[in-house]
Amino acid sequence: MLRGEMDQASLKLHHDSVHRFLLVAQKKLDKEVLICIHPLYSIEYFRNFYKDFKIVKYKYEVLNC
Repeated sequence: MLRGEMDQASLKLHHDSVHRFLLVAQKKLDKEVLICIHPLYSIEYFRNFYKDFKIVKYKYEVLNC
């Protein structure tokens, strides 16, 4: 609210940058990326941007690190 609405082009650029970063991190660390979203957000929205990753909501998973 403080910074106002973001236009769609800026949102797409942001999500594309995060997606590229997560792909590189996943490859370098040889670990699966799991995206856990806030309960108020829609999983479908994030699936449009992060198709290569598992997206969960309302789940606590123990990861073997």
